[in-house]
Amino acid sequence: MNKLLLTSLMTIGAAMVCSNAYSFQPDYEKKFMAPLAKEDTTEIAKQLKILQATVDALCIKTRGFTANIVSADFYEFHNFYNLTIKFLQEASYEISERVRSLGVMANTTVADIQEMSKVQDAKSVLTDPKDTVAELVKDYVTVSNLARGIFRMAASIGDAGTIALTSKTTNQLEHFWWELGVMAEGSKSVK
Repeated sequence: MNKLLLTSLMTIGAAMVCSNAYSFQPDYEKKFMAPLAKEDTTEIAKQLKILQATVDALCIKTRGFTANIVSADFYEFHNFYNLTIKFLQEASYEISERVRSLGVMANTTVADIQEMSKVQDAKSVLTDPKDTVAELVKDYVTVSNLARGIFRMAASIGDAGTIALTSKTTNQLEHFWWELGVMAEGSKSVK
């Protein structure tokens, strides 16, 4: 009986700690409820524009890789890269829509991509899957880390829309990163 009572009290105590940790204090309610304050979303929108430019640059870079692969594994890499291009195009659109929903103009020019992208051009034309995989893995890390940074910013103000967007983007890029590793292990030309 004492054991049951102790367990019940511990459960009630844990519930009280949880509810106190997430209680709605007056400033919490103002800060974390819609609409989000413009001063809180300005930097997030700026970073999302950088993410959009980086995703666009990665899309263009991947398109160049898919068209120029010279390998016995051409078909496998060509199709996989085309799949990633489709995702990147859709991700760019979703990011731009999020930027607009935060009240800021999304990127509109090639110059925006060139000025803001964190993805660097390859030093030369790459035709070997081994070289393209190395470049893309590096770029996926860059984009994933950028999205994670935006996630942290969004989490600090309860920006659920941006949190969902950056989670989805990071999750898919990390999946592609993993798939590239699997493909590279089985590739005739990457060994």
